Amino acid sequence: WKRALLFGVPMAVLVGLAAFPEKFRAEATLTPVDPSTLGLSSSLEQFGALNSVFGKQAAIEVALRIGKSVYTRDRVIRILSLERRLDMPKIKLHRWLENKIEIRALRGGIILIQMDYTDKKIAQEIVAAFTNSTRDELAKIQQGQTKYKKNLLEKLVAQSGLRLSRAQSEFDTFRLQN
Repeated sequence: WKRALLFGVPMAVLVGLAAFPEKFRAEATLTPVDPSTLGLSSSLEQFGALNSVFGKQAAIEVALRIGKSVYTRDRVIRILSLERRLDMPKIKLHRWLENKIEIRALRGGIILIQMDYTDKKIAQEIVAAFTNSTRDELAKIQQGQTKYKKNLLEKLVAQSGLRLSRAQSEFDTFRLQN
């Protein structure tokens, strides 16, 4: 009786631990690029065009939107071949990823992407794929914003040059007449 109790309790604990496997937490952080570091900020500020295309706190909100988007989940599923590896249909994988991946903003504009899962390798690969996909899409948006701002700056400079030459010719005409 004592021997059965001595071996039975630890066996029950071990069976309980086997039923609830250890979860691993994989996480990554990324910080959206500050628009003022893109190189055009001083010129754009002089012309009054420094505001972001999306608004003031856009970088964080856009990064969160992109990270949680269907496009990002599709890309992760395709890159990691999750349909084959996890043996799930695509629609179930979307729901699974939406529930398993946590994407949130921390103080200072840091975006945290994390996943708790029993398979450490898959969790790390999924978090890395989400991070890379989000970073790539943010880079595309920031390149588009920079291109838009550059075109705006060139347009403003061309218009101001035309106004300057028109004002100079009107001033010269006025001087000749008077």
